[in-house]
Amino acid sequence: MADDWWRSFFDDWYLDNWVGAAASAQVTAEQVDFIVQTLQLAPGARVLDACCGEGRHCRELARRGFDVVGVDQSAASLVRGQAQEPVVRYVHQDVREMRFDAEFDAAINMFTAFGYMDEAGNEQFLRAIAGALKPGAALLLDTMSPFWLARNYRPRDWHEVPCGLLLDARQYDLIAGRIGSHVTYLTAEGRIERDTSIRAYTPTELGVLLRRVGLEAESWYGGFDGLPPTLDSPRLIAVARKTVG
Repeated sequence: MADDWWRSFFDDWYLDNWVGAAASAQVTAEQVDFIVQTLQLAPGARVLDACCGEGRHCRELARRGFDVVGVDQSAASLVRGQAQEPVVRYVHQDVREMRFDAEFDAAINMFTAFGYMDEAGNEQFLRAIAGALKPGAALLLDTMSPFWLARNYRPRDWHEVPCGLLLDARQYDLIAGRIGSHVTYLTAEGRIERDTSIRAYTPTELGVLLRRVGLEAESWYGGFDGLPPTLDSPRLIAVARKTVG
């Protein structure tokens, strides 16, 4: 698998067939409720959505009066975002290459859009976000729980998608802490195959990494219900604040 699999993965095919119910308007609104409350966003706050995808969280935040900038390396995703209302400023860029300098009151990284790179790349990713935040501002990072992955690990799985069937062959490397997936779509037009590889950090590992880039984890959640993480929580959500100085 190519180390930069994510550069070509998030295309129109992904947007049509992968996101599914997770992108529903109701789910997005509930997640933004959690974002606003957890980050205690003041009216008109400037928010960075790092890896914004097609901008579903950006748009919902903008509807509520926040000043939002969405950054993503997927051109296909941003085209769809720009076609929607309300207008959000979108930037086509690798998050690691951002040059915002302490401009944002808060940042979000949603829907497991972190952990795609090697250790150095993941650190560089978080460092760029930290650099974009004002002192005292916070990042909300939503990723998957490695504990849930281990407890619910299935090497093979399948389910229906709009285009047909999705077959998922997984490999969980416990030493590297990475979950790899070889996905095969079976459609009326033929067969399409994709690969992913994501680093699944424990809270301890992620806390160390956040601290290294100048962010201090102050709270952890196991989902958008606001409850603490458990071994049965599928999500791992960290809120980390930029240290002053």
